[in-house]
Amino acid sequence: MINSNIELFGRKTFFFAADNQLVPGACLERLMKHGYEAYLVGDSATAPLEDKVRAVIRLYPDAILFFNIDASVRGIDWQDYIRGLLAAQEANILVGVVYKMCAPELESQRKSFYEQNLRVSAGCLMLESGEEEIFQAIREILARNGARGRRNLVRADCDKDSTVTFSCNGESRSGRLLDINVTHFLCDMKGKAAPLPMFQKVKGAKLRINGFDLQSNAVLIMKRQSLDANLCIFMFIKQDDSPDLEREQVIQLNKKIYQIVTDKNMSLLKATYMGRKN
Repeated sequence: MINSNIELFGRKTFFFAADNQLVPGACLERLMKHGYEAYLVGDSATAPLEDKVRAVIRLYPDAILFFNIDASVRGIDWQDYIRGLLAAQEANILVGVVYKMCAPELESQRKSFYEQNLRVSAGCLMLESGEEEIFQAIREILARNGARGRRNLVRADCDKDSTVTFSCNGESRSGRLLDINVTHFLCDMKGKAAPLPMFQKVKGAKLRINGFDLQSNAVLIMKRQSLDANLCIFMFIKQDDSPDLEREQVIQLNKKIYQIVTDKNMSLLKATYMGRKN
C-alpha cells in the first residue's frame, strides 16, 4: 500500500551508470517542470557505484532505481547485482533496468528475464535515440510507477539570503523567501506593518531566489502564524490578473528550481556516500 509521503511528494528517481547520451540532462530538467525528480548517478574512482546505491536507499527509501545494464561497471554483474538487491527487499524502493535500443530478440529476452524472472518492480525501459523520444519514454514509465504522487510541481527551498519585497498601499514590505515553485511562493513577512488582508494583490513584487532575480505581480492566497513567523503564500499573476508567470519567466524559474533542487540532493548524496568511506 502506498504511504502518504509518496502520495504527497512522489518518489525521486535515480538512473545509475546512465550517461548524458542515454539520459540527457535537458530531459531531466523537462521532467522536473512536470513534477518529476530524476537524477543521474555514475561510477567513479573515489566511490564505487554500490556505495552510491546504498547511500540513495539510506537517504530516499522510497526512491525508484534504474540501472543501465548496457554499462560496464567494475565488480558488477547486473543480473546478480539486481537479483541480490531485490532479495534484500531494501526499504520501499522500486527497481528497474534501462538500456539502449536493441534488436527485437534481445529486447524480448531482457524483458522476459528482468520482468518475469527477476520481477523488477519498476519495469524495463528501452530508450531510442532522440531527445523527445527519450523524454516521452521516461515520463511514461515514471507516471506508471507513480513517481510524481499527487503533486504537480517540484518546490525548491530557498537559502537564507532569499527575499521578497513589494509596496502595498504606499507602504514598503519585505520578507524572507522560504520556498518557491513556478506558480506560488512561501515567505515569512516580518515587521510591524499591519497584516495583509487575504487576496491582497501586489504589483511588481521583487524576488531574490538564491541569487536569481524575478519580478512579478502576485496575490495573497493563504496565511498563517507559526511560532514567531508570519507565513504567507502568494500566487503569481500576470498583468491581466490571470494566474501564473509569463512564459519566459516560467522557463527561467524552472531552470533555477532545477539547479537548486539538483544541487541540494546531489550534494547530500555525495556527503552520505563519501561519509561511509571515512
